[in-house]
Amino acid sequence: MLFLLMILIFLTIFIVIIFLTLKVSSKLGYRKLGITIVISIALIFLLIPLNFLYDDIFFFKSDAKKKLEEHNIILNENFDLKNKSISGVMDRELQFELTISEKDKEEIIKKFKNSPYRSLNNTNEIYDIESKIKNSLKRDTILYSIYEENGFWYLEYCKILSNGYIQTRDMIQVSKNNNELYFTRKE
Repeated sequence: MLFLLMILIFLTIFIVIIFLTLKVSSKLGYRKLGITIVISIALIFLLIPLNFLYDDIFFFKSDAKKKLEEHNIILNENFDLKNKSISGVMDRELQFELTISEKDKEEIIKKFKNSPYRSLNNTNEIYDIESKIKNSLKRDTILYSIYEENGFWYLEYCKILSNGYIQTRDMIQVSKNNNELYFTRKE
């Protein structure tokens, strides 16, 4: 309901701006300039929502590589970007799937095994920690958890702001059986 109200307000503002621009430019004798300005405004107003709809079209292999490098995962060999999707406006979710080389997979798993963030009992400790500290934070907190489960190695990252709001949550899954890497980010 709120979303529909926002769209209605957006359209009303858009129509009022177009009407006033055409009216003022016609009264001043600059009708062609007014039409040019209206077309420019219309394109700007249309590009904003289209950006959200087609954001995943402009997501490339280099973007995937940068997202992984944020967690010190460096892909040295060639890889394929198989699936990608970006959805949501306020709560955005990015997902992509990569086919990586055997060498890169082994390097990533080796980093996970030797990480200080590795859970010794191979469970996701973020959920336990997050629920306990979420409401008692004095400053922004970053949580990491690395664990092995069901044929995958997982890296989970969670940035919780001091007000308890979860700003970013990342999950990276590396398959032990094949050369697949899955990335999910919720913001």
